[in-house]
Amino acid sequence: MSNEDFLSLKKQLSKLEEISNRISSLINNDTFNEIKDLDKIRRKIINDIMKKNVQFLEPEKKSVVKLISKNKEIIDSLNCKKREELSRISNSKKCSQAYYKNY
Repeated sequence: MSNEDFLSLKKQLSKLEEISNRISSLINNDTFNEIKDLDKIRRKIINDIMKKNVQFLEPEKKSVVKLISKNKEIIDSLNCKKREELSRISNSKKCSQAYYKNY
């Protein structure tokens, strides 16, 4: 791997980490509007790294494993938030239907 490729990989990993942190903070703040766009960028970076078929050195391996773990936590958190929101909407719908039924 050339020095230029190595620097490019470091930038991409850094950007992935930054995006993951941003998505985490958006989920924690219940701000879901930007997540879709950030996820598209994240996927593009991951696909670019995969296309290059890069052989990671030990420090990069640790960074990638850490990012994968963080992304799994993000996905789990997002799914939990979605379930909670869906449950809230479903309960609201049931209340409205019961109200209109008795009205």
